[in-house]
Amino acid sequence: MSVSESNQRCLVPKRVDTTRWGSRGDAVKPVNNGYTQYKEVLSELSESSYEAKGLLKVLCKLETSIYLVLWDDLLQRINSVSKKVQGYNADLNTSVSLLISLRSFIASFREKFPEYEKLGMNKSGCLTYQRSEKRPRKQSVKMTPLDYGHSKEAELSDSDHFRINCYIPVIDHLTTALDQRIAAYQEVVGYFGFIRQLHILSDAEIKVHASNTVKMYSDDLDDDLYPELLHFKHYIIDIPEFQSENGQELCVEGRMYKLIIKHSLEDVYPNTCSLLEIYLTLMTTNVTCERAFSKLKLRKNRLSASMTQTRLNDLSIMDIEYDLLKDISYSEIIEDFAERKSRKVLTGSRV
Repeated sequence: MSVSESNQRCLVPKRVDTTRWGSRGDAVKPVNNGYTQYKEVLSELSESSYEAKGLLKVLCKLETSIYLVLWDDLLQRINSVSKKVQGYNADLNTSVSLLISLRSFIASFREKFPEYEKLGMNKSGCLTYQRSEKRPRKQSVKMTPLDYGHSKEAELSDSDHFRINCYIPVIDHLTTALDQRIAAYQEVVGYFGFIRQLHILSDAEIKVHASNTVKMYSDDLDDDLYPELLHFKHYIIDIPEFQSENGQELCVEGRMYKLIIKHSLEDVYPNTCSLLEIYLTLMTTNVTCERAFSKLKLRKNRLSASMTQTRLNDLSIMDIEYDLLKDISYSEIIEDFAERKSRKVLTGSRV
């Protein structure tokens, strides 16, 4: 029975979008989940299409099936963390914690190759590797003349060759890239990471952190930050509103800042307020540029070729910040626009 006659359902394959890194996960998931169905479809089409025959040949390789299972597991976790980090309410401390945990999760895959090799064999139905490159069946590693005695040549099996030269380099490349991203963030987090632990830190620890932060941001903060933080520490401990479940959707630093603004305490804690403003306005990702390029394609088309740069920027911002725009009331804006653009009716005789 062909796939068209069966009632089996599978996800529709998707293209990889150049402006969205997360599209790679969306492209891998359908092929991994519907591997058997896609394989049967390509088998039927391969009788009349050389392109389908070539795709089927690649799909039946054991390396391909292992990579499908591996990348699906990795990319789903990477996409989940990426969406959280790119959220409007994401904060730097939480983002770094997520990246560190993701790095540990990916590094654990170095020892899981036997599991993915078994899954790949079951998925592809192959018992041996079908090499994508023309190379000898065995790779010999010769010993140097300085080695003690005369040992035989060490040989790597196909499985070991794929694990050492293909599987492990993928894991190492991902962990190295995450290490670079984490290192760039941790230097900044070192100045602000103590804020969310303010209520459990000792006075001596708060003094050290406050001194380091004042040295870094000397133009915005002064030496009064330390006594302010001590005072603010006892304030948030004693106030029930901060400990309640209301506002739990915000990060700890966001709840602190909201508490100061709500009770008009900017004059009481000026340095603390400035410290929280600096932290909460730090960018955690460069997603704005990524979104801007994707929105630009929608706005700057052949029908809008004569659009001015100012109008293009305004429309792009409206598209990018649509979540904020949809909550705005347009009635006052329309009334203001009508008053400015309405024609004045002159009454009385003309002079």
